[in-house]
Amino acid sequence: MQTLRHNVLDYVRKHELLKAGDRVGIAVSGGADSVALLCLLVELRKDIGSILSVVHFNHRLRGTNADDDERFVADLAQRHKLELHCGSGEVSAYATEKHLSLETAAR
Repeated sequence: MQTLRHNVLDYVRKHELLKAGDRVGIAVSGGADSVALLCLLVELRKDIGSILSVVHFNHRLRGTNADDDERFVADLAQRHKLELHCGSGEVSAYATEKHLSLETAAR
């Protein structure tokens, strides 16, 4: 049986999505999906030859939970010896100021 790791590696190679030396920023929110993607790409980085980094943005929408996610993501990046690009912003205030929905403002 072929594993997820092999399926993803085959797909990436077949469609030439990543090449050796490519720099890839992985957006990690701290949720299960993005953490799983990070772990999978860390596992594949030697096979692909890409240079990985972690990208996180704290939208400041969930108080201390958002801060906890930021620390968790920073710890993940450090554990995997990956560069971390982290930012934050008051998305709620920005949405109000610009008359946008929270989702639009967050993007």
